[in-house]
Amino acid sequence: IDMQQKLGWGWDNYFPNWNRAVDAARGVLTANVAAINPATGPLDAAYYQGSGLRKDTLAGTSLDMSVNDNVRVKATLYSHQNDGQGHWYTPYVASPGVAAPAGVYSGLGLPISIRTTEYGIKRTGVVSELTWISGINTVNAGLWYEKSDSTLARNYYAATSGADANVFLVNPFRTDFMQTFATTTTQFHIQDSLTLMDGRLKANMGFKSPKVQINAVNIIGTRSGGAITAQKSFLPQLGVNYMLNETGEMFASASQNMRAYQPGVNGPFSQTPAAFAAGLPTLKPETSTNYEIGYRYKGDAVQASVAAYMTDFRDRQLQIALAQGIVSVPGTFANVGKVQSKGVEAAVAWTPVKDWTWRRAVTSRKT
Repeated sequence: IDMQQKLGWGWDNYFPNWNRAVDAARGVLTANVAAINPATGPLDAAYYQGSGLRKDTLAGTSLDMSVNDNVRVKATLYSHQNDGQGHWYTPYVASPGVAAPAGVYSGLGLPISIRTTEYGIKRTGVVSELTWISGINTVNAGLWYEKSDSTLARNYYAATSGADANVFLVNPFRTDFMQTFATTTTQFHIQDSLTLMDGRLKANMGFKSPKVQINAVNIIGTRSGGAITAQKSFLPQLGVNYMLNETGEMFASASQNMRAYQPGVNGPFSQTPAAFAAGLPTLKPETSTNYEIGYRYKGDAVQASVAAYMTDFRDRQLQIALAQGIVSVPGTFANVGKVQSKGVEAAVAWTPVKDWTWRRAVTSRKT
């Protein structure tokens, strides 16, 4: 509130005014910035700029083959490489080089450097399934396997000028932390889809069994290495759809799901080794149970739906920061209880003429 009152709604980063950003890093502030409450942090009123870079490379091949009239086999082999850098021109760490006037930053040199949070992910996997049709039953079973190797680092690079640095940077002069992660994911599923009452009633039931193993190695810094596994042997899924007539249908579903632990800054390895070891015996993967029931209408000009739902989250996972987000300090990671959400939602779409549709939706939720 203090910043908004003194700087206004139109306040932004210093870019492209490089000299002003350098002056601010040295503690030479304009009057409005200098008037900010010191507890708020005049140095954080604005930065030179920030950006995020991403590069993805994907490849895959698929097989889709009919064994006979009732049996079909599908398989997809895939590979994904993802590299990312988040750039922040920090006034807290100087770029090495010529001596700079004393200020609130640390180090010798230009009083701004480019701090990055950067990652690299290389993952390969296969998704396979077999479908068998027998009478009113369509049975589908499948297996997903994936191997992922990833890295995470907090680096600093010299900022020699205000030129836009929207490129992947190399050769950092400082590294706060660096970790590697090897993640193995396996999941089996089987389901049966039944068609009854001449196709008016359809039911789908099955379950999945996910298992995600992470092995982390800490290379630089005070963050944790170690191993952790999230696994559920039986997560059921059930869905029913009943056609009332040519335009209306009722539907209902129930399912259970699991959210596995994550490698990287938002997972349990963002803690210190001592905090990780202390919390590991009681840490649980987050789960959810979902229920939904509703009605859908599809006419020539009008489509509408109304549904009621309930979602019950248990063992919610939360990373608890021990300092401001811009400070490279490990946090803690814990289960923080459960959350239940109940609600009703409705939507309508009206198309009186071709190429023109009027849409409205309303939602009521209690958490």
